[in-house]
Amino acid sequence: MKEVHAIRWSRYREAGMASWIVKRGLLAYGIPMYLFFVISGWFSKPEQFLPSLVYNIPSWLIAGTVFGVLTWYAFEWQYRRYVARNGEPPASVK
Repeated sequence: MKEVHAIRWSRYREAGMASWIVKRGLLAYGIPMYLFFVISGWFSKPEQFLPSLVYNIPSWLIAGTVFGVLTWYAFEWQYRRYVARNGEPPASVK
């Protein structure tokens, strides 16, 4: 992890894990994937559009949450390695 990324991650850490999961997991991954699969399913099988609305939402909400948790721990691991090697990052980039 570079210093710039460590500084950025320290700001994300302050916001907390729940904020990261909602923003990066659900809003940036789960919901767009849900919309993509529902819309693509509508073009391929329009008669199954309504059932796919209902069946896909729990799957992609769970997938988005898992994605958010996994990326949180991956970045946290990288950040801790950076801190162990270089110390705490400065408060901001010069």
